[in-house]
Amino acid sequence: MFDQKKTEPRTVGHWPSGAREEKILDFWRDNNIFDKSLEIRKKAKRFVFFEGPPTANGLPHIGHFLTRIYKDVFGRYKTMRGYFVLRKAGWDTHGLPVEIEIEKELGFKNKKDIEAYGIDKFNKKARESVWKYKNEWEQMTRRMGFWLDMSDPYITYKNQYIESLWAIIKKIWDRKLLYLAHRVVPFCTRCGTALSSHEVAQGYKTVTDKSVTVKFLISNSEFLNKFSASPAGRQIPNSKTYILAWTTTPWTLPGNVALAVGASIKYQVISIKGKDEKYILAEDLVGKVLNTEYIIHNTILGSDLVGLEYEPLFDVVQLKSNKSYKIYDADFVSTSEGTGVVHTAVMYGEDDYSLGTKIGLPKFHTVDEQGKFIHVGQGLDGMYVKDKQTEDLILQILNTKYLILNTFDYEHDYPFCWRCNMPLIYYAKNSWFIKMSAVNKELLKNNRKINWVPEHIKEGRFGQWLKESKDWAFSRERYWGTPLPIWVCGKTQMGISNFPRPRLGSAEGGQFPISKQKGCGNVLVVGSLDDLEKYRYRPKNEFYILRHGHSEKNGDNNVGEIISSKIENDKYHLTEDGKGQSLKAAKQLKKSGGVEVDMIVSSPFIRTKETAHIVANELGLKIHVDDRLSEFDHGSLCEGKEHHVCILANQTQEWDTKSIDGESWGDVRKRMFDFLCDLDSQHEGKKILLVSHGDPIWLLETSTLGLTKDETIPTREHIYPKHGQLKRLDLKNWPYDEDGELDMHRPYIDQIALKCQKCGGKMAKVPDLIDVWFDSGAMPYAQWASQCRNCPFVEFCPSCKRDRVPASQRMAISALGRQFPADFIVEAIDQTRGWFFTLLAISTLLKKGAPYKNVMVLGHTLDEKGAKMSKSKGNFVPVMELMDKYGVDVLRWYFLSSMTIGESKSVIPREIEDKQKGFFGTFGNCLKFYELYTNDQQPTTNDKKENLLDKWILSRLNGLIEEATEGLDKYEITQVAKAVEKFVVEDLSNWWLRRSRKRKEALGLLRFLLLEIAKIIAPFIPFSAEDVHMRLTNDQRPTTNNKQSVHLYDWPKVNKKLIDKELEKQMEEVRDIVTIGLAQRKEKQIKVRQPLRAVCLGLLNEFPKDLEVLMKGELNIKEIVYDKSQKELVVLNTELDEALVYEGYARELMRQIQDMRKEAGYRVDEEIFGQWHSDNADLSAAINKWSDEIKKDVSLKNFSARGGSAFGGENSQVFDVEKEFDLVVGRKIWVGIKK
Repeated sequence: MFDQKKTEPRTVGHWPSGAREEKILDFWRDNNIFDKSLEIRKKAKRFVFFEGPPTANGLPHIGHFLTRIYKDVFGRYKTMRGYFVLRKAGWDTHGLPVEIEIEKELGFKNKKDIEAYGIDKFNKKARESVWKYKNEWEQMTRRMGFWLDMSDPYITYKNQYIESLWAIIKKIWDRKLLYLAHRVVPFCTRCGTALSSHEVAQGYKTVTDKSVTVKFLISNSEFLNKFSASPAGRQIPNSKTYILAWTTTPWTLPGNVALAVGASIKYQVISIKGKDEKYILAEDLVGKVLNTEYIIHNTILGSDLVGLEYEPLFDVVQLKSNKSYKIYDADFVSTSEGTGVVHTAVMYGEDDYSLGTKIGLPKFHTVDEQGKFIHVGQGLDGMYVKDKQTEDLILQILNTKYLILNTFDYEHDYPFCWRCNMPLIYYAKNSWFIKMSAVNKELLKNNRKINWVPEHIKEGRFGQWLKESKDWAFSRERYWGTPLPIWVCGKTQMGISNFPRPRLGSAEGGQFPISKQKGCGNVLVVGSLDDLEKYRYRPKNEFYILRHGHSEKNGDNNVGEIISSKIENDKYHLTEDGKGQSLKAAKQLKKSGGVEVDMIVSSPFIRTKETAHIVANELGLKIHVDDRLSEFDHGSLCEGKEHHVCILANQTQEWDTKSIDGESWGDVRKRMFDFLCDLDSQHEGKKILLVSHGDPIWLLETSTLGLTKDETIPTREHIYPKHGQLKRLDLKNWPYDEDGELDMHRPYIDQIALKCQKCGGKMAKVPDLIDVWFDSGAMPYAQWASQCRNCPFVEFCPSCKRDRVPASQRMAISALGRQFPADFIVEAIDQTRGWFFTLLAISTLLKKGAPYKNVMVLGHTLDEKGAKMSKSKGNFVPVMELMDKYGVDVLRWYFLSSMTIGESKSVIPREIEDKQKGFFGTFGNCLKFYELYTNDQQPTTNDKKENLLDKWILSRLNGLIEEATEGLDKYEITQVAKAVEKFVVEDLSNWWLRRSRKRKEALGLLRFLLLEIAKIIAPFIPFSAEDVHMRLTNDQRPTTNNKQSVHLYDWPKVNKKLIDKELEKQMEEVRDIVTIGLAQRKEKQIKVRQPLRAVCLGLLNEFPKDLEVLMKGELNIKEIVYDKSQKELVVLNTELDEALVYEGYARELMRQIQDMRKEAGYRVDEEIFGQWHSDNADLSAAINKWSDEIKKDVSLKNFSARGGSAFGGENSQVFDVEKEFDLVVGRKIWVGIKK
């Protein structure tokens, strides 16, 4: 055995442990490893990745962990391959998921509750709610090692993001692809809004409904005479003829207004024995419907039925017309199920609506938007249509009229709301649509350019769905979301506003009821905030702001400045300098070509009034005083004191910081903006000067600039007004909240009035929002809206244009920073009709081509029994608990090496533990072996090797690098992970290292192999890779290009010169021979430690000598014989002579002594003393013969025979461990060891 280290290596255990992973996380953070990995490649070619934004109002679960593994793998891999991989985080913050949580919190049942509470207050709660679990998401992301830039994420509720969405919608409108239509749409009565087809696709459930075959009484006597006679030609006395229709939605029957048949379909007039009724239904379906003996009276075509009239089921006055309750021909009728007759309720089915529109049938709702019956009577009004008791009552009403032939339970898929879990109904109403049917060819063409993993989804689940070519139901009648930027002249669906006071552009604080509005109906789609100003309805007031001149309170150069913010203590006049500053401002206003001010309003403080009077005298005006322009109130504790002793001056001033009876910056901006809005609502086309103080003016200006509170604070240094400084205040026609902050959400945006460019009338905003999936689907363009100077799509960044970035510079920025299309995205399979679709749809609508090149689709995570995990089922395990229990890397590797892409995966603890013990245990033991036996001077080397075993492992390593590179480039991640696992377990550990344990020169190669493997596994299991790198480089042994972290290395390059396929083939043959030989040993019950004389191989060509040595060692044989005439490939010579038997005894004894050393806790390099005794002559002879080899193998200084009995005698002494056992069956030996 070669030299050994003097200390024990660390315990492998669950490697790496949770504590070790935390230390590595700290190492990455403290040394900015993620940032460094980007920095060293910032000039490299880009690999574009899109992060599908999660919503933080729900806890992250194992499914989120799963998708983030795959995102992280390819981000890290492509970075190591030399690409610059920007990984920008995002948050999806709008939509029903958020609203429903707030409704639950407040105990609301419907939209009326929200409107009574106040849309502004409801949305404020929604904004707060979206961050409910932000910390948990960030903790999971950090803990799992997912490298994602969360410092500046895109947030879909931010104004800049919304404005970018508006710009995109305007482009779609300009292409004439956005339109308003009255159609049947999937509708959620609980949420009160329509859903798009891709949303509906996510919510189907298998349900059992009541199927009903209904009898509609024919009222045409001429038909009865012609077609209803008996086979003998006689009428059945008093018989009635019914046409049968089948439905699984009995709630639509009160809305029935027509029946549809197929003109070319054959129908039969039949009767049932013993009944005096005749029935009409499709010939192909008679047997299925009746399931009894019947008589056929006639066979006719559907065309013979067209025009017949029937008696209505319910008496609904509004549904009666000269076209109602008749039979019509329709091409959607089939004989696949039912009766071949379709019951038509115009307002509750797409085909029904189309037929009704074509014919001119009445369009009247018997159900309101809450899903309750109206205008039907018979006790149904006010009942919810999907309740069982409602269905029972409908059937009872029809049964009393003998209008039901049969009912039975029918299992089928039915759509439910993907968020609130309520059943949807199909409901006719006005909605805005995007005409996807017009771009369907482009959509399919773009999809063909995309590489789908797995491939079958491309033309299967996704492609087939695309071919349906359904227009996108785009508008939503909800509250928390991106407003649909559409204004209509004089026509609006708005009711009375719940907002408490007038706002900019409003009509006395209200919205615009239909009854009071006149106009031409012109539609305007707004593409930016600038458009709101461009098309403002009211003439604009011009505001100017002036800070008072220097006063006695201000000191010299602000040194010794006194706080004077309480009007009752005010005593400070302007200084001479201050008067001069004020006069200068007045002359600036008065000078030729200057501003003709109509009005001056001043703060009530002496210094501001004196300033205002100077200007007023110069301009010949009077001043008005308003308390809301007063100084920032510091509070009584600071009043009259110098600024530097004020309590606020001695702490970091935040937005809400204030003393007990003072104001915060937020308070000041609110009152200043209140004043400005009130003043603006009282005047039109006026020029107004406001005289106030430093902080109030600064805060008011930031409001008009549209800055958030977080954006406002940093501006204090460069836009804070000087004494006597005059500024123009540009109050735009923008939506502001009650705190004076720009807010493009409802209800503020609803109150913006615009001017019709056709008739000059007042245009009001439609109250709808957009489909929340549009938010995330537009992220390639909108995610950069808050970073205008890095915006790759300036055309969709109105704020960038507003910042006046030169067009040439914008073009250069766009080309340099373009993050489009994505090279790779990955999410779960439900996103095929969610985010994957909306990304593709929006990109196609904008003529940008395919938005992603490669898309990976993952299945879902299930429990051990294959059921979906959920809290309600009690099978949900928090993802943080799983990471703490098994370790992050074990979980990562478990999924990456065993999950078939596109298929769901059960999370089975036993399988996770197998990975922990198998792959991780094996790899950890390889690392432990190196640490145990290396010395500090051992270099890392893969120099030219003469040993065939070394050549073979290097060939296998380079083959693995080649396979892993090709596989990951093709996104075949599972195959790569399995190849890595096979290499580590089978090639490195079970073969190369086991046969190289006694070769001191192999340690340098082992270190090289471990470091190369660390690089390969770095994207997969980053903690383990980093741990290996740290443990192999912490003493800075000689190595090539040592770096601070394994994640700063380039991906290993394959050295094809070292790949020797012929050698690999030979080694595989050797391993096959060894496998067969070991099987023969097992069959003969001969232990591997028992040497054998020879093995005979049925081969013509001999193996190289190095491989023969390897084979001999594995089979524990002395000789290899080649015999080409031998039929069998491998035949072991199992005859044993005395020498072989003795050697076998010695080797078995060596193993037993090694076990005793472990039991005693000796260090591996510690030499000890041993004694032995056996009464068996053969054992004694064998030990005496092999004594030197035994001492050398198990590090014994002395190994002597003990005289007398094993349990006593003159040589008796105390041993650390002593045992008596059968070395072989029936042959005992006693052994004792001690230091």
